Amino acid sequence: MTGGKSGLVWAGLLTLWTLAMSLTLGGSPAGGGRAGVEVRGVEASEAEISAALAERGADGCRAEVAAALRRGERRREGAGPCDAALERALRRLIEVSEVSPRFGVVEERRADLAGVSVKAWVVRGCRRWLLRRPEIGSPLLSDAQAAGCRAERRAEPLPLELIDRGGERVALARVRSNTSGRYEVRLGDVETELASRGLPPLVAWQTLELGAAGWAWRVDLVALHRELAEKHARWVRRGRGAPALAALLHPDHPAADSLHALAEEARVARQAADYQAVVEGVMPAWRFLERYPRSPYRRAVTSQVLTPTTPVTIEADESLR
Repeated sequence: MTGGKSGLVWAGLLTLWTLAMSLTLGGSPAGGGRAGVEVRGVEASEAEISAALAERGADGCRAEVAAALRRGERRREGAGPCDAALERALRRLIEVSEVSPRFGVVEERRADLAGVSVKAWVVRGCRRWLLRRPEIGSPLLSDAQAAGCRAERRAEPLPLELIDRGGERVALARVRSNTSGRYEVRLGDVETELASRGLPPLVAWQTLELGAAGWAWRVDLVALHRELAEKHARWVRRGRGAPALAALLHPDHPAADSLHALAEEARVARQAADYQAVVEGVMPAWRFLERYPRSPYRRAVTSQVLTPTTPVTIEADESLR
């Protein structure tokens, strides 16, 4: 009997120790706490939609409201006759939820030649269900504030997935936030990971999703590539950036021929400047010869190595361009 009691005591102590370690390490007992709980999508389930539309008063708008809740997205148009019924359904969804839902919302997004970034928050305690903005693809922080939600800075790493044109998905390394709460996806890092795993390059993929089901950002990579190509071309035309790099990265751009021409002009101008540096003794001749294996200035620079005197005429070497 004594041994049985001792075993129960030890079992109880072991349970308490396990629970304490779980809390110490940032975990939480099953069914409680918020640590490690992923945000949910704004798309309502069929059961949630049925509960939200159980009350009378939405008969004439039932189909439209149900479709909006199922999509998790507002109408693209302005005010409509079913807006009031939708607002009632959004409040009802919160009321019938067994657990107060946690939504992911976006404060700011950026996209440039290096990648994309988003500043994200987690909100809870909302007075009404959140929906995505059609033009944004995510609920906004301002929408959450209008719904009376309590906002918390998002801290957990976000999942990152690529989707190809056939709908196949591949999960990449999760993205961690920086000290300002911004999640940055560097396209160069994505290309490196794809290459290391023997996967096609980024240009072969259709969509990039940040966050579960893309709640933080669902990026159309085809459109992004087209937009960045246009931006890169504009920068080159204004004298910024490398024309050769722009022509290499965007061979299908409508201005590809002009980019190639600009790249050639830049190449010739760079060689002329370096040749002048050789003549003035600023650049060693061997460095020029190493940098430009084929150049209209190569014979002139070689002459400078043999008999460093005055600049040499280079007309006979024009065929080497």
